[in-house]
Amino acid sequence: MRAAWFTVTIVGLAAVLFATAPAAAPAAPGRGGTLIIGRPVDSISLDPMRDSSAPGTHVYSQIMEPLVGMGFDMKVQPRLATAWKQVEPTRLRFTLRKGVKFHDGSPFNAQAVKFHFDRTFDPKAPGIWASFSG
Repeated sequence: MRAAWFTVTIVGLAAVLFATAPAAAPAAPGRGGTLIIGRPVDSISLDPMRDSSAPGTHVYSQIMEPLVGMGFDMKVQPRLATAWKQVEPTRLRFTLRKGVKFHDGSPFNAQAVKFHFDRTFDPKAPGIWASFSG
């Protein structure tokens, strides 16, 4: 009886897979249109200095790029920083990716990175992620 159930399950699974396979290649990507997503809850904020919730992280991780990221191999990978060097025990020097612009056209540069870090570690109103950097 068990072998028959297993065979029926495999045949049924194969039928579902083939029935849901696309009939033709997808159309070439294009600009414009509407993207609709469903989520169980909304983000608290789109400002990563004020929101560390999972819903917020899911959104702003799609619209903001970090200096470095973690690869699947659990090693630090370049993102907006193409290289880095430890110059003192508590200081790193980053080489920044060239030609990157913000959504408003302003350049990504050392001043922008400094602004971000100054804002994150402002003693009067530290960013919510500041404690992860300590």
